[in-house]
Amino acid sequence: MSDFGRLFYASAVWFGVLAGCSPQAAPEPSTAMPAAIVNAMAEQEAAWNAGSIETFMSAGYWQDEELMFIGSRGITYGFAPVLNNYLNSYPDGASRGILTFENLEWVPLGNDHGLVVGKWSLDRDEPLDDLSGHYSLVWKRLPEGWRIIADHSS
Repeated sequence: MSDFGRLFYASAVWFGVLAGCSPQAAPEPSTAMPAAIVNAMAEQEAAWNAGSIETFMSAGYWQDEELMFIGSRGITYGFAPVLNNYLNSYPDGASRGILTFENLEWVPLGNDHGLVVGKWSLDRDEPLDDLSGHYSLVWKRLPEGWRIIADHSS
C-alpha cells in the first residue's frame, strides 16, 4: 500500500473512532409540566384548606436549610424558618381561608429544573379581606421527587 493509501486508511479509521465517541445530545426537556408537580401543588392546596400548614410545606418544599422564600418581608432561608413564617402569618382557619393556585406557565430549565409562574388566592370570610398575588416557583428533581427550592410570592 502506498503512503497515501496508508494515510487515507488511517484517517478513515480515526474518523470512525471519533464519530463513535462523539457526545450524544441531551434529550430536550418536556414543555409540559411534570405530573408530579401538578400533583404536589394539588396536595398543597388540599393540605392548606384542611388546616395543615405542615403538610402543605412537606408536600412541595425542599426540606433543607438552603430553601429560599422571597416575600414582602424579604428573603427567608431554610425549611423551618419558612414554615414558622407561615404558621405565624396564618395562625387559624379564618386567616388561612381557602387557597387556590392557578398555574399560568411552566418553563423547563433543563431536565431536572423548572419554573412555575402562577396566581394564588385566599378566599376568606368577612371581616377579613381576600388576598391574592403571584408566584414564581423554581422546582428541582431530587431523589425524593420534585421539590420547590425557591419561591418568590407577592
